[in-house]
Amino acid sequence: WWSAAPMVQGRGVMFRHDHRATDWALAYVLMAALVAILWFVVRALARRRVHWAEAVYLRSDPYVQASGLWFRSAPATFIYMAIWLSTTILVQGSSKRLVDALTEMDSSNITEVMRAPARAILVSGLLVADRGAGLLAYVVVFVLIVARLEQRLGTPRTLIVWLCSHVFATLLVLATEERLIAASVLRSTLENTLDVGVSYVMVGSMGAYMLFVSRRWRWWYYALLALGIVGPVVLDREIWDLGHLLATLIGLASGVILTRWGVRPRLLWRPMCDRPPRPLENPFA
Repeated sequence: WWSAAPMVQGRGVMFRHDHRATDWALAYVLMAALVAILWFVVRALARRRVHWAEAVYLRSDPYVQASGLWFRSAPATFIYMAIWLSTTILVQGSSKRLVDALTEMDSSNITEVMRAPARAILVSGLLVADRGAGLLAYVVVFVLIVARLEQRLGTPRTLIVWLCSHVFATLLVLATEERLIAASVLRSTLENTLDVGVSYVMVGSMGAYMLFVSRRWRWWYYALLALGIVGPVVLDREIWDLGHLLATLIGLASGVILTRWGVRPRLLWRPMCDRPPRPLENPFA
């Protein structure tokens, strides 16, 4: 009943045969750096009492403070983002032969897991499939959902959700794949399929965050998960879609268990932005 794409597939996303793709990861990093530089320039001009810069500073600084608090409240999320953004930049700037070799070494397929289980399972979660295809969606989910999960659970328990989702979903998919290969439902060559990606961590976090969605957005969020996670399982019926569903359910189950030890209060964006601007006289503000 389950199908699988050719050997150049990574968790439901095909690797392009011509290996050409826009270097979006590097573009996003450069845009973020440009915004930061512009902010420092505006702040420096505001200290020199340039009228327009002062106006921009007074209006923008509360949001800058809120953004800084947002980043500091979820350190593991943004460190992990920095890791897979870095690997994506390296992959996007490399040749197809090198990328295929690296992906083959880091894949959590049956062959590599049998050879080096810890390395194959953990390292496969440090790469984004298809050279960063859909990277903006990953960034949005991590900033808006995964970071919120860490804010509510704290870093140690969030890491547990990540590990459970990634490791257990990978092992269950491999066990299912092995049985389907033994039953001749899948080709034996899929033992060496290229299977990498941060998606199990991402969807596992989304599953755990089901416990914290506000009443206003709850049903929209559930519908999004049903469309993005359950929909492909029913329509495409590929083994990696099953993996995403399993990771989501494992993340939810982990969250249910871990919330028994209490949760942190919710960080609200609007109250964080109500802070007064920092004084310009302080050069270290």
